[in-house]
Amino acid sequence: MLEIFFVIRFFLMLVLTGISVLGVLVAGSLMMLFAGLFVTAVKLLPWLLLAVAAA
Repeated sequence: MLEIFFVIRFFLMLVLTGISVLGVLVAGSLMMLFAGLFVTAVKLLPWLLLAVAAA
């Protein structure tokens, strides 16, 4: 629940300081995309190392 409040306050502060809603959404979407790709790569790393070792 606290995470939701943090995200709402963060979003509100960005809008109040002059960053547009569209900019916040685009930047947030790009950050989430790259974070998701990074986490997926980290989760797959042991399996990739195992495949390389098996080959």
